[in-house]
Amino acid sequence: MKNSSKSDVKEKILKGAAELFSRDGYYKVSVREICEAAGVTKPVLYYYFDDKESLLFEMMQETRKTVNELIEIHVTSKSNIHFQLEGIIEFYIEFINKYPHLMKFSTIVQFMNVPEKVKKYKYDTAKEDWTAIKKLFTEAQNEGYIAKDIDPMMLSQNFFGSIIAIISRYMMNHIGKVKLKKELYSFLEFWKNQFVIKKV
Repeated sequence: MKNSSKSDVKEKILKGAAELFSRDGYYKVSVREICEAAGVTKPVLYYYFDDKESLLFEMMQETRKTVNELIEIHVTSKSNIHFQLEGIIEFYIEFINKYPHLMKFSTIVQFMNVPEKVKKYKYDTAKEDWTAIKKLFTEAQNEGYIAKDIDPMMLSQNFFGSIIAIISRYMMNHIGKVKLKKELYSFLEFWKNQFVIKKV
């Protein structure tokens, strides 16, 4: 089996599992169902993964890797909070467009009952994310783009909580992609007008 085809098979397994876990939860999904969704046999699945838990854990890691790559492109490479906030919106739009199964999975897995190893990974990565987000807003305050008397964690929760609320409406099929993009950018402009200082 060539490397490219091996990669394709593994991706099919991960994608099939992501859809099933998102729909039914981790414990209700069997290895047989994952194999059927991916169009592979059990020996093929066990060639790539030791068991269902290792599959879930690798899915978490692959999702994390994808997110970090997109964040680097759209956010951390940008020069100031104006472009970084726009980059966050661009990140979500690209993530949803290119990796819809991962977007759905990464949202639902936060509330999913999972094994302890995966639960710890969720906790550790969430802690890393909120530390990075707080740093983003704190640096903007130090650079004079945001008033220093506002708690950066409250800013973070306000900003991302609103974004997640808009995306949740899309994921529940209440709005389409065009409306999603429009609402995200409209919210961004509203939020920047409220909290971000325009330097002359």
